[in-house]
Amino acid sequence: MTVKFENIIEFNDGLACVQINKKWGFINKNGEIVIEPKYDTSTRFSEGFASIKVNNKYGYIDKTGKIIIEPRFDIAYSYSEGLTAVAYKKPFGYKYFYINKSGHIAFQSHFNFASDFCEGLAAIKKGNKWGYIDQEGKVVIEPQYYDANDFVNGYAAVAIKKLFQKPVYTYINKKGKFICEPKFDSCFEFTDGLALVIVDNLLGFINTKGKYVIKPTFEDAGEFSEEKAPVLEKDKWGYIDTNGKMIIEPKFDDAYDFKMGLAPVELDGKWGYIDSDGNFVIKPQYELADTFSEGFAYVSTEDEYFMIDKTGKRVIG
Repeated sequence: MTVKFENIIEFNDGLACVQINKKWGFINKNGEIVIEPKYDTSTRFSEGFASIKVNNKYGYIDKTGKIIIEPRFDIAYSYSEGLTAVAYKKPFGYKYFYINKSGHIAFQSHFNFASDFCEGLAAIKKGNKWGYIDQEGKVVIEPQYYDANDFVNGYAAVAIKKLFQKPVYTYINKKGKFICEPKFDSCFEFTDGLALVIVDNLLGFINTKGKYVIKPTFEDAGEFSEEKAPVLEKDKWGYIDTNGKMIIEPKFDDAYDFKMGLAPVELDGKWGYIDSDGNFVIKPQYELADTFSEGFAYVSTEDEYFMIDKTGKRVIG
């Protein structure tokens, strides 16, 4: 009997999170249920653990479904670099701290907000300012920013805000040094050596020295992946290369990143997948479509979710 999924989260660590009868569980790449759907919510597996919610509290299971850390937290993130941020609700907000894979407190510091560890550092909020700690809980970049994001490829996007002015963004290295003066309305992580930035509602790309490689001219854009980025021009989406050259002409109603050589695009209200030349390899037929991960992508029709392989064959669900 085919199991009908109400929702699917992409494969990670070899398992995918699925929703059946309003409960979440996990399937393997054969489509077999390996962890019964019995959780109110769940994250993807990361480093062998997944966060699950039971009776309004969060804990962690391993890939056999065994509860490793009993549900007791009000917030719980995914493991990254051996640690995860969790929180308890307090009268005036949340108290965040980090635990290891045994569920023990990693260090005694607690924060107003905390994020995942990336490249050895995690963004944390003390009071109303953001800074960064290392995996021993030591503050390595003092809380001083209005906003702070994860380090990716050696750089993190941060914002400063002066009184009565809007926040402006730039990037820092791991010593906390700006690569250029804060001047962007928003910015995203570096991928393929370039970062997407927004200035005056237009989008462009800079390099790690803070110099424009592709000037802000686009109405909308996505980040680079596999040396291609989706961009919106005259209400249609196409793709540029890292030099800013349009390599797939704007003709789609919407477009996502390339993953595993294919990108989901929308045309006339239906989603399909194109290759790096812009040719359809899976014709537009879905109501929704996600990027490929570990060889599979989840898609939906009007009444069901299922997974396809890179040929478009329905393989799970």
